[in-house]
Amino acid sequence: MNKILLNTVLALFSLVITGLSLNAQTLSQGSTELDNRLYNGKYYNYFLPSNVTGNQFLTTKDNSIGIVWGNGVEFENLLLNYDVLNQQLLLEFITNEKATRLISLSMVNVDSFYFENKIFVIDTNISKLHNIYQCISYNGIKIYLHLYKFMNLQSKLNDIEYNFTKLQRDIYFFDKGEYLKVKNNSKFIKILNPQISKNVKRYMKSKKYKLKRMTDNQYLDLLIYIKDKARE
Repeated sequence: MNKILLNTVLALFSLVITGLSLNAQTLSQGSTELDNRLYNGKYYNYFLPSNVTGNQFLTTKDNSIGIVWGNGVEFENLLLNYDVLNQQLLLEFITNEKATRLISLSMVNVDSFYFENKIFVIDTNISKLHNIYQCISYNGIKIYLHLYKFMNLQSKLNDIEYNFTKLQRDIYFFDKGEYLKVKNNSKFIKILNPQISKNVKRYMKSKKYKLKRMTDNQYLDLLIYIKDKARE
């Protein structure tokens, strides 16, 4: 697939996000209604000593601007972070008393959120164990990524050290109403329609795609190939 088509799809994806902004009711941080609907989580208190290597977040401990959608309402310009260790979406805000607070949002009130150029959805249909997934989709087919980390304990002489693993992922492929977990390239090829599986296998090999190590753009490129090109 050429770069022009991929860039076009990414541009359309941006328009979808804009469309969500236009179709949903937008509320400002100062709104009382927003306080009632969104600012109802528990105070976040999972803070670690400075000698722990790594962190529990998607990328960094610094919060960044994002969007939350819940019950048909869009809450924009929020300071968010995603604790992948504890599977919590965090919101930082300033109270009426000018104090900074950090809370973990109740997932009951969240349908999806946009954070660090990724779309995350709350979906209890995929697995009974987790409900936050990054979603990459194209024309009805989707890849869901459950992202997480572990904390490891290492003993060195008389000292104990803690460190976080690199970001891990579980991968689910959605097509025709089914969620299928896939662990690697070969497992992924086996669940595809036999009419396209050989072509997809060749395409992934030509692109040197490894399912567990692909970027978001590469996942999207693969979905586009499966949907539009694999039968050619």
